[in-house]
Amino acid sequence: MGRRSKPGEVAKAQGNPGHRKIVTTPASVPKLGTEAPHWLDKDAAQVWGELVVILGPLNFVKQTDAVMVARYCDWLARYIKLSAKVRQAGGISYQTETPHGKMQRLHPNFAAIVRTEGILQSLEDRIGMSPAARQSLMTRAAAGLGAPVPPQGGHGTAEQRAAVNDPGPFGTLALDIDAEDADETGLPQ
Repeated sequence: MGRRSKPGEVAKAQGNPGHRKIVTTPASVPKLGTEAPHWLDKDAAQVWGELVVILGPLNFVKQTDAVMVARYCDWLARYIKLSAKVRQAGGISYQTETPHGKMQRLHPNFAAIVRTEGILQSLEDRIGMSPAARQSLMTRAAAGLGAPVPPQGGHGTAEQRAAVNDPGPFGTLALDIDAEDADETGLPQ
């Protein structure tokens, strides 16, 4: 592979000694706005208000991602409502009586929660709300493959670095892997 070309701004600042065509990056897309889309219901709009405060310092989500973030907020609001219904019903199962005896059945809202979690996880990975997704976005940004680097050349303030390395607003599922069970990548064999 050859040398990577310098960013257009750097080449201009140095006077373009090679007299090659300067490729400039397009103007940056504005950050995600604080105003929730009008089509979100009240609960989803509240989630939006809380989420933009968390996502803003990460500098990954832009105004062009507003529809995806709004969908995430809509699904998260549904998840919260379903969870409340299951708790109110007394748990993830209920008992029915049939001529053959009593049966424990899975609550239909719990099944909906499980499906909703899958949708939320998919959307979270796309907008950098899990540690692995943030790391992937940072790696892609450093390689010049997309996703903007956090402010100040990828270093940012201590608060921004903590935001990139934190487990996210909803926590993570940690795998308990013994060192002898893992290969050089850290994954189980």
